[in-house]
Amino acid sequence: RVKKGARTALVYSCRAAAYWGMDNLTACVDDLIMSLEKELADETFMLMLEISCSDFKAVADKLEVKRSSDASDRWPFCLGAIYNLADNTDKAIYYFQEAFRIANRPFYASCVTACYMCKRDWGNAILYADKAIAAAGNSIYYYLEKAEVYWYADRLSDEQLQTLSAARIL
Repeated sequence: RVKKGARTALVYSCRAAAYWGMDNLTACVDDLIMSLEKELADETFMLMLEISCSDFKAVADKLEVKRSSDASDRWPFCLGAIYNLADNTDKAIYYFQEAFRIANRPFYASCVTACYMCKRDWGNAILYADKAIAAAGNSIYYYLEKAEVYWYADRLSDEQLQTLSAARIL
């Protein structure tokens, strides 16, 4: 049993990695979910992605259980990430959109933008780039992402170039 404290998420994450090294996938995924529940730390997130490559169903099923019982944005975000890694772009979009509806974080809209770019669905990619800009309060990063969508779509007009230039992006 793990004692509660400031480093609880890290303990669960380390223990999940240890269980994974011992081929105890059930205990590994259980501790991974416990760690994600406490904190969405980079190390735990990366471990989740790596484990999902080995046993996608085990990770997806556990994340789905958490999603159905907890209205947090972290569970659909994690599901979107593993579906994206598994090249299931449509499911990734669905879950990233859900995370964005829950939390209105620009990064989630950016994830949707990237998925639509992979599908070469430029209209929806631009739509979500605009949502990221609105959610971020005009962060330069998201303007650059929008410019990237236009560039890949070969649709950057002179007017858009002037707009980006006026915002001191180009």
